[in-house]
Amino acid sequence: MFSQTRSTSSRISLLQRAKIALISLLLIALASTIGVALMDQERLKHDLLKLTADVGLTLEIVQLHGRAHTPKETLLTATNLKIGTPILGIDLQQLHSKINKIGWVEDIAVERRLPSIIRISLRERIPIALLQNNGKHKLIDRSGTIIGGADPSQFTHLTVVNGESAAP
Repeated sequence: MFSQTRSTSSRISLLQRAKIALISLLLIALASTIGVALMDQERLKHDLLKLTADVGLTLEIVQLHGRAHTPKETLLTATNLKIGTPILGIDLQQLHSKINKIGWVEDIAVERRLPSIIRISLRERIPIALLQNNGKHKLIDRSGTIIGGADPSQFTHLTVVNGESAAP
């Protein structure tokens, strides 16, 4: 009777060890697969973007709305958009951030319109006065924000303000 119990318990023990070994092998295989996938993530991203470009999802048109004072060259430099770029590879948040740093830009919306259009809608600052500070003039909007990159000589018809509280 004792030998039967021992052989039964050794069979259970053997099954448990086999089960643990199998689970361990599966975990190692899974970890290896994830590791390889993470290492090849950039290559995979590149290949997917190339594939989408091959089927026609490339930048062909940049639509710009609301630009009156912002120099076109300033926008082109800030956006760095290139015709033929895979449209799904364009980072809209980064594009928004870059354009939003332009002095004339008060608000912006950037949209991707598949298959081939990036639409940029600007709301520019409206100049209301020239701020005089240390003998120089700077253009300001209704909130007193200095409009960076603006040429004050183009707005000599505006009222000149000065003083500590004229602009933030």
